[in-house]
Amino acid sequence: MAVSLRKVDFLIWSVFFLFVFSIPKSGTKVGAVPFYFGILAVGLFIFMNLKFYKPIFLIDLLPYWSIIGIVFTLLFYKNNIDLEIIIRYFVGFAVAPIVANILYNKKVDLKSLTYLIFITGLIPIIYGLFQLIFGMDRIALSGVTVNAKQLADYNYNFYKLMESKCNRVGEYYKLVSTYQNGNLFGLFLVGFYPLLVSLEKTALKKFVYVIEVLTFVLIFRTLSRTAIFTFVIIFFVKLIWGIYIQKNIKVIDIMSKIFLLLVVSLLLNKISKEGFFIPIFQRLFGASSEEVLTLNNRMVSDKLPSLGLRIIFGNPLYSHESFYFVVIFSLGIIMGGIVLFTLLYIDYQILLYRRKIFSNPLYFSYILAFVAFQIAGIADLAWGLFPIETQFWIYFAISLVILKECEANLLPISLNKINIIEKLIIKRNLNSLR
Repeated sequence: MAVSLRKVDFLIWSVFFLFVFSIPKSGTKVGAVPFYFGILAVGLFIFMNLKFYKPIFLIDLLPYWSIIGIVFTLLFYKNNIDLEIIIRYFVGFAVAPIVANILYNKKVDLKSLTYLIFITGLIPIIYGLFQLIFGMDRIALSGVTVNAKQLADYNYNFYKLMESKCNRVGEYYKLVSTYQNGNLFGLFLVGFYPLLVSLEKTALKKFVYVIEVLTFVLIFRTLSRTAIFTFVIIFFVKLIWGIYIQKNIKVIDIMSKIFLLLVVSLLLNKISKEGFFIPIFQRLFGASSEEVLTLNNRMVSDKLPSLGLRIIFGNPLYSHESFYFVVIFSLGIIMGGIVLFTLLYIDYQILLYRRKIFSNPLYFSYILAFVAFQIAGIADLAWGLFPIETQFWIYFAISLVILKECEANLLPISLNKINIIEKLIIKRNLNSLR
């Protein structure tokens, strides 16, 4: 991945990441359906990079399968159509996977990409901090940080809109930043945090430490249990990796981060208009919440579809908090099985090539972000909501790129098995001649 982003590419990537990571909820409504400008940005990205699109893996069949499923549903289930769910299904399983395919096929500099994600990721972090300090309603930007029509529907009462989106916990509200939803913002932060690993040894080291602490603090203040529990897991994985694999964690660095964390937390607790310690403790240890969804409810669905052909071929109208339920029941056992097999096989290859991955902070950071999303998917990955769907496929594609650079065997999940076999034979012959 030695080719740098060209200037035109840089502009395209910048616009793409701006709407995917920075202001994903900017937009309005078309009729009764929310419309986000980020969907246009994704479409523009695909259009400008269409020459790189080339189905390689079994999972690249997903867009075709999804479109067929939508057409079938529109033809035979006209009276039960929920257009918003159809659009979410289309973006998550037909559009975003094309982005993943392009990202895999397009040779880009992963370091440049990381800096771009870092810069665009700073916007919701800083904005979220301002929300916490000054109050979420005071700095809401209609059409930019919150959907314009949805805000208008609630007479520009930001908190009423947040309450309608299950963002109220007791007397407090989840921190939502530009994501308009605490769980979405929390999941973004969980994926963003590991990427900071690769920037700790750069000239930005001290600034990165500050952003790490802010990310830590904001994840807990989103009051998203899924994000918090997932973060705790990846935080300890990162800590163990630094101590036992990299062996480069200095006591002074740990003490600096702890000191900064305490200072920031105490300061926010003092000046925050939205509260800090109390809502976090209430969310984690209290029972009062207007959004009571337990892990058991998410994993043991009461919305299982009836047996029949739709179990095999999928139901685009099916929705559920758990990513894995959505994969199986909205895509069907056939395509859903392919998706789950692909994810499991990638995880297996990650384990096989863990030494190469762990020895490279850049590789490790993206793999950890991808694994974090998979862990969160057990409970609630907010699938069906544009930004997280797209971010998932970005981390998915980069994980495949990393495995390719580690020379992992991707043959079992590939469509082009013959070509791969030929390359393996050529490589083996070349090695035998050396």
